[in-house]
Amino acid sequence: MLRYLKILLLFLLPAWVAAQSYQRPARLDSLLSSYKQPLTDSLSLQLLPAIVDAYKYYNPDSAQYYAEQMLELAQANQSQAVTVLARYKLGQVAIIKGRMQESLANYKKGYELAVEWHLPELIDDGRYYQATVYESIGEYQQALNLHLANLREAEQAKDTFLLAQTSWEVGENYRLQQDGPTAEKYFRQALELYTRLGDRRGAYKSEYHVALGRDLQGHIAEATQVLAGLFKYHDILNSYDSANIYNDLGRGLIDIGEYDSAETVLLKALQIRQKLFDLSRTAGTLNELATLHLRQGNYAKVLEYDLQALPLAEESGNIYKLIDITDKLNQAYYGLGKYKEAYDYLQKYQQYTDSLFNEQKARAVANVQTRYETEKKEQENQLLKQEKQLALATIRRQNFLTISSIVGLILVSVIAFIAWRAYRIKQQAVQEINRLHQAQNKWFNNIAHELRTPLTLILAPLNTLLDKYQADLPARAVKELEVANKNSKHLLRLVNQILDVSKMDAGELTLEAIPSHIPTLVKQTVAFFTSLAEYKNITLQVNITNDFWAEVDAEKIQNILINLLANALKFTPPGGKVKIGLRQKDDHILLTVHDNGPGIPPQDLPHIFERFYQVQDADHTQQGGSGIGLALAREFARLHNGRLTAQSKSGQGSTFTLELPANLICEPPATQAVEDSAEDKEPAAPQPALAIRSSEKPNILLVEDNPDMQAYIEDNLREAYHVVKAKDGQEALEILQKFTPDLILSDVMMPRLDGLQLARKLKENRKYKSIPFLTLTARIDEETKFDALRIGIDDYMVKPFNTEELLTRIANLIDNYRARKEAIREGLHPDDDLALSQEEEWVNKLKERVLQDITNNKLSVKDLSDFSSMSESTLHRLLKKTTGLTPGQFIREIRLQKALELLELKKYNTVAEVVYAVGFENQSYFGKLFKKRFGKSIRDYLTS
Repeated sequence: MLRYLKILLLFLLPAWVAAQSYQRPARLDSLLSSYKQPLTDSLSLQLLPAIVDAYKYYNPDSAQYYAEQMLELAQANQSQAVTVLARYKLGQVAIIKGRMQESLANYKKGYELAVEWHLPELIDDGRYYQATVYESIGEYQQALNLHLANLREAEQAKDTFLLAQTSWEVGENYRLQQDGPTAEKYFRQALELYTRLGDRRGAYKSEYHVALGRDLQGHIAEATQVLAGLFKYHDILNSYDSANIYNDLGRGLIDIGEYDSAETVLLKALQIRQKLFDLSRTAGTLNELATLHLRQGNYAKVLEYDLQALPLAEESGNIYKLIDITDKLNQAYYGLGKYKEAYDYLQKYQQYTDSLFNEQKARAVANVQTRYETEKKEQENQLLKQEKQLALATIRRQNFLTISSIVGLILVSVIAFIAWRAYRIKQQAVQEINRLHQAQNKWFNNIAHELRTPLTLILAPLNTLLDKYQADLPARAVKELEVANKNSKHLLRLVNQILDVSKMDAGELTLEAIPSHIPTLVKQTVAFFTSLAEYKNITLQVNITNDFWAEVDAEKIQNILINLLANALKFTPPGGKVKIGLRQKDDHILLTVHDNGPGIPPQDLPHIFERFYQVQDADHTQQGGSGIGLALAREFARLHNGRLTAQSKSGQGSTFTLELPANLICEPPATQAVEDSAEDKEPAAPQPALAIRSSEKPNILLVEDNPDMQAYIEDNLREAYHVVKAKDGQEALEILQKFTPDLILSDVMMPRLDGLQLARKLKENRKYKSIPFLTLTARIDEETKFDALRIGIDDYMVKPFNTEELLTRIANLIDNYRARKEAIREGLHPDDDLALSQEEEWVNKLKERVLQDITNNKLSVKDLSDFSSMSESTLHRLLKKTTGLTPGQFIREIRLQKALELLELKKYNTVAEVVYAVGFENQSYFGKLFKKRFGKSIRDYLTS
């Protein structure tokens, strides 16, 4: 019975709180009673702002009515300040009603009047109000310009309070733009000014936001310290402030792993917010508690807190909290093995995500439309102004000509002067029109950039649905999603073409040339158009004469071919044929596209590669087109030191030929699929100890009990690394309490705590687990190898060791370690997160899978994704996060480690035997990889 009462209370509480939150303000009846008395206009104008403020949250429609009454009365009495204030009140009411553009229009009108009537304080307010609207719709730069204008005026007026307030507003703008360092700079400036003024409330607000700025920069521990120090303002803190501090402090403690302390302060925040009946923030604190327990794998506690948070978040309508809460409930139920409930909350999560996406898309469309209409209106005004100038000039010239007929030859010089002046006006008008044309081009370029964000937000969900949920969707839905995906990519390609034109004008187009198999590139590109050709009943015929690799920018070559094929299919009639040819001729690579369409008119042929040129023939004009595709294609050909030409005869079709120099032809990089995959392309082998991607020296903890060996290793490492020494494992553990290295290099045999015992302790601790651990050992038997792998040691070397080999291995391990940290910083998909034990078990299973099929040179990333029952993209993200390696690099690393083991155990006598045993075909390529990874060649191992 008690359980049902709790559930009933959970659903009734939000409704009761909501009713309390919007009860009729107590002072409203008194204000209305006074307003209804016979009053002078002056007294009415004093009462109306207070009535609007009392109504605006309780009843926005009534607030708008009285704000309009206020505006009408102020205009009738020619009260300038109240007229501006009425506009600002209308703007505030419009924001509460969610009408951002209406709010912005009222704020702008009030601001313009304040400027016209020279009302300084209202000018500052107008800028601030406009900035708040711009920030709410994501137009942060517009808002920043207004805040900075207020800041300059405050500095000129030497108004310390206004300067402090405006500094805080600028800092908050930068925080919303995710610019942590700049935000912190302005918050600290505001803190200093408020402190100087003795304004403790302002000082608290500024220091609180300094903590948010530190958190935004990733300095979680420092942010937590700042938050903990805010209770020094206890004399001015209200319950809302205290709850906010406890809540943010708890979030920071979670991030640094202080879970017990985090739970203590979050429960304090929850207690305060429940007393305040603050629905949205109470839901946030409950969700933070759920996050804490999710981090610890306590799924029952996650359900306890987030099932309370969910109805509160629904009542407050916070879509972001709803997305986060349903995601955690999905993970918690899944962790408890309750898959039906997990699936139900996964569906809710998807619904809220879709709702957010639709809201963002509508907002983006409205912003673009508003910007377009504003700029269009400005252009129209400019053109009207020019027409007026031209009309005035014409009238003046006519007047002068009339006068000249009367005055005669005396005024010839004056007439000549007037004619010259009219000519100058006309020239200026032409120049102005050209300037407007350039501005229009710049506007389209800006729009192209703006479209990239919504296009990305369209493509990402589509790819997720097709990659992860295709099997759960009806066939028709999959087909429609594929159509949407294909056309979204086409639209993105058109946007990219516009951006490429801008780069071409700025001379910023560059090549990213890599060895590419040209026949495969041609076949893959032609395959894009197979469906379209079949639909139009057009035959695509591919004739490839030579097989070769070439050092080209594959994306740009593909872009050229896409443009040529798209044009050929556009103008070829049904039943026609498009031929694609690839061959080598003398010192050129020739790629041709021929169609049997109507051909290009002779008068248009010389101009088809000119930007924005459209063929004037009626049959061609109706086909449409942007007029930039061929211009870009020719520029891409020139970047390769090649050329793109066209030949055509009316009625016989057209032939486009791409000629590239033969010196681009190169040797293939490797034969097997894993080594050739695009994700694994790597630069030439780095010099030992120089492969580290940092200008600072990485830190190495050297654990060695032999003083001579310790000194020798330190001498060889000092040039490239900062070395901290420990004489045994126990001292190493003490040093690690104060110092986190980039790599641990340890001997095995040591007093007190040996190397294997040290490694076991560190690999069981999440804080140190990911630090690379390289051991130096005199033993390399099967038992030692098994112990090292079971513990999780990253690499080992046998004494005596080669110094260059040691430096190479250290450089590779630190590179992988930093790659893992970078992958973790970039973040993962929520479904990709694994517990510590699960990570280790999953990686070990993948290793076993590769080792089972180690001799198979066709083993691929797809085999691993099928084995793991996940998509290739998810496999890539998880493996990059846990090991620092892509799937292809992971397979390669296991092959290399197995080869090292076979060589050290002297199981084979020739290079060919070792290469075959680990599944490689190309001995030369494998030899280069082995030397790069271990700093020592296979032959050196065989002969040592």
